[in-house]
Amino acid sequence: MKAVAYIVERAMCEDRLTYFRDPDALKNTPLYKREELIAKPLREWHEDQGPVTWWKFPVKEPAWIGSPTDSDWLPGYYTHWTPHPAIPKDPKEPR
Repeated sequence: MKAVAYIVERAMCEDRLTYFRDPDALKNTPLYKREELIAKPLREWHEDQGPVTWWKFPVKEPAWIGSPTDSDWLPGYYTHWTPHPAIPKDPKEPR
């Protein structure tokens, strides 16, 4: 896992360097492109994916994060899911 974190951090640093050399290049980096998030149906979830964000459509309330194997899962309630959002960095940690 440390190797993966190193590769991601290295890619982020390289993108920042590209930005300082050419500010317009920032718009074309994968880290800053916003991809459309499309919910997947329950049948496409597998336990190997672990906890994800669950939705009930139409969305009228906050999402629930967990998995159908959790004890507080409501069968038949949540119908679609999206990947769990990335964990943000602690703003108190030095950069």
